[in-house]
Amino acid sequence: MLKMFYSLWEKMFIISKNRWICFLLLWIVSIRCVTTSCDTQIPHGEMTWWCRMVGQPCPYSCHEGYKDHDTVSWLKCSTSGHWVPWFPDRLYSANFTVEDLCTPKTCTTVISKGTLSAGCQAVVGSICNFSCVVGYVRNASVSELTCQPSTEWSPDVRSLCLRPDGQQCPYAVAGGHLNLGCIREPGHTCSFACNEGYQPSLSPSIIACGSNLEWNYDLGSLCKEIICPSLFEGGYVASNCIRGYQAMCFEYQCNPGYAKSDPASYVTCDESGKWVSHDRKSQPCVNDTLYSFKTTSTVPRNEISIVGIAIGCVMGTILVTVSVGLVILCIRASHKRIIFGHENNRCMGPTGYPQQNASSTAQNQNTTNTGVAAPNVHSFDSRIDMISNKHSGLPPSYSQIQVTSKEYPPAYEQVVANPSVFNL
Repeated sequence: MLKMFYSLWEKMFIISKNRWICFLLLWIVSIRCVTTSCDTQIPHGEMTWWCRMVGQPCPYSCHEGYKDHDTVSWLKCSTSGHWVPWFPDRLYSANFTVEDLCTPKTCTTVISKGTLSAGCQAVVGSICNFSCVVGYVRNASVSELTCQPSTEWSPDVRSLCLRPDGQQCPYAVAGGHLNLGCIREPGHTCSFACNEGYQPSLSPSIIACGSNLEWNYDLGSLCKEIICPSLFEGGYVASNCIRGYQAMCFEYQCNPGYAKSDPASYVTCDESGKWVSHDRKSQPCVNDTLYSFKTTSTVPRNEISIVGIAIGCVMGTILVTVSVGLVILCIRASHKRIIFGHENNRCMGPTGYPQQNASSTAQNQNTTNTGVAAPNVHSFDSRIDMISNKHSGLPPSYSQIQVTSKEYPPAYEQVVANPSVFNL
């Protein structure tokens, strides 16, 4: 059991040394464990993050500006917790250390017609000075060299030392300049670039220095000033507009069948020599049939339609509401006229009975007291009978009126009616 446990322990944690100790008449195994993994960092490089266990071979990579070892591609974590080279088919040198894995990249130490300054290590990132051999002069545009991660000097070492000006092609370019690193000696070619507001007249922008110390193109015509034309697609600018690079013109017109993309805008002369809208996203004049604006209005048609629909809906709602209210008032007024018998437009008194003048009232009283028949005046009781019998089309609630007394006042009949009849 002890042997099995020891074997399993050894596979998992790696035993560096073991010995047996006699303790209380018993042999006890003494086990000393060591580190089970190595660090993921190495000088100027790093190991794969998931690979660091003891005895496991792992790949590595070097940082920028450093190169991998020529023969060692894999490392193995030793029982001492250090990385050692792993060669499946051969032994490695005992003098090899992990510091030898990643070495600095270097640039060439030989430059054309010159030498590097003393103490220049020429490793990636180093900045060095230089001097030229007899018969050549330093390039006035180059003050120092820088070793790039690509192991190339910047600028090009071929442009460091040049012949005197009398033995080179000229360098002045009207409206532009020769690119850095240009060798103005016979047989060499150079590229050039134009300044802002100018555009190259050659494509590609390359010229060659001839044996006569002249370029194959006139330096004065390599870069031409950007001038936008007075006419453009669908329109034109006013004659008083400046047409140079980045010039703005507010006075421009569109031809028939075209409309301004923005009636309140201006046009600008861009770097390609074309007129563009002020936002540089559209042409100044577009086809009117495909345009969503009218030249006489700055409001989009779809917005006008929405406003019109909203106003129409509001006005329609108001008209419908007023009409319904008038109909309701007319119906209620009609019910009142039918109930109280206003067909002859007789007015109602403050008590709800038809008004009579004073003389008629007195006459009716006198005639009643003497027993003589009163004038032919419709009594209130007769009107109640007329409503109950003749107007059978009214609702039942309006046709049922209870008369509780046959004793009449001098001119009128007293009637006690159901109050619900008059509540409209």
